[in-house]
Amino acid sequence: MKIMQPTYIIYADILFITNFLLDYGILWATARFGHLTTTNFRLFLGALLGAIYGVLMVYPSMAFLYALSIKVVFSLLIVAVAFPRLTLKKYLQATAYFYVISFAMAGAVLGGSSFFSRNSYIFPSMDIKSTALIFGVAMAVILGRWGLIHLKKHWRKSQFRVSVEVFINKKSLLLEALIDTGNELKDPLNRKPVIIVEYQAIKKILPEDFQKCFEKYGGEDVTKIMEQCGTSSWMTKVRMVPFNSIGKHHGMLLGYKPDLIIIFGQKKVITKDVIICLYHKPLSNSGGYRAVLNPEVFDTAA
Repeated sequence: MKIMQPTYIIYADILFITNFLLDYGILWATARFGHLTTTNFRLFLGALLGAIYGVLMVYPSMAFLYALSIKVVFSLLIVAVAFPRLTLKKYLQATAYFYVISFAMAGAVLGGSSFFSRNSYIFPSMDIKSTALIFGVAMAVILGRWGLIHLKKHWRKSQFRVSVEVFINKKSLLLEALIDTGNELKDPLNRKPVIIVEYQAIKKILPEDFQKCFEKYGGEDVTKIMEQCGTSSWMTKVRMVPFNSIGKHHGMLLGYKPDLIIIFGQKKVITKDVIICLYHKPLSNSGGYRAVLNPEVFDTAA
């Protein structure tokens, strides 16, 4: 008995239109996510190139186009056409966004096609090609407008988070810190940069009598600490650091000079030339960080 092989018919025009619309959606979402400057015409050219590549791949004589290296080259070319005049760093970022969105859309297309193929009785008038296109474009809109914006927001936050180890009186602790470009606080006497730290986060490594003094006077007026605890041995490490903020002019923070600070970021920074200013309230509502760094701390590395 001769087994008949199934015959598949591919319509080049439908394949071209489908690929064009999906590629346009990917490039549009990439532009939105990366805040990349482009034009509708540039997006059109990039999508057109992707659609032509998709159609060429169905011809047996063009089988070499299936090679991974060729696919990578074409994707790089599509990004270059859609987003011209980018720096190398921006171009690599745009390419990364392009791939992430492509993979997400591919998953949406496969999932949507599978769902409708199994539930064709719900939408009998829709074929697999239509559902693939609808789900792909819908995913591009979701990623471009909402999903990736949320992801990028949290990704950016993570780039400004570091771990900081604080050493005081032969004790140490590790806490999470936020690098804040708006924090320009410095010790007015020696111009050393300031790290603002929640008192509760660092309390256990501070001298016990300092804790008692801060808890008694620190919440209302830190200048009273200087007045009431002026004879304590740790007073040589205490600083008064003035600050201004919204709704608070000529404020004062109590600073304490640590023995050593180690910052674990993109590179390890070890320094003694910093001042820790204590804050009696949480710095983050979510508790994601317990300290705020002046970026100039990185310039004081030993």
